[in-house]
Amino acid sequence: MKILASIEVERVQRSESTYTFRCEVMELDVVRVMRQRADTYRNRYYYSADVKRPARMHPDARSYGRDESVVRVNIVRKTNPKWKPPEFPDGINCIEIE
Repeated sequence: MKILASIEVERVQRSESTYTFRCEVMELDVVRVMRQRADTYRNRYYYSADVKRPARMHPDARSYGRDESVVRVNIVRKTNPKWKPPEFPDGINCIEIE
């Protein structure tokens, strides 16, 4: 499974003590998909994915993954209009993708 996601590729110094990152949208391989409840009344979810860390990603950028080989990104439906969430069993909010 592949998705499009925004990845930090370059560190931009804004002032003497602050910086930000310039991002690029890349097609990435998905390792696992997670979901979080978005609404307490309806079954709506936010989806995020652990993807393989791209070679162009800046080394200082935070990854939030389980280890250094993966990066956690949000799955944005506007960027990925054909993406459909996998079937999650009841009570399971994380699925490994082969």
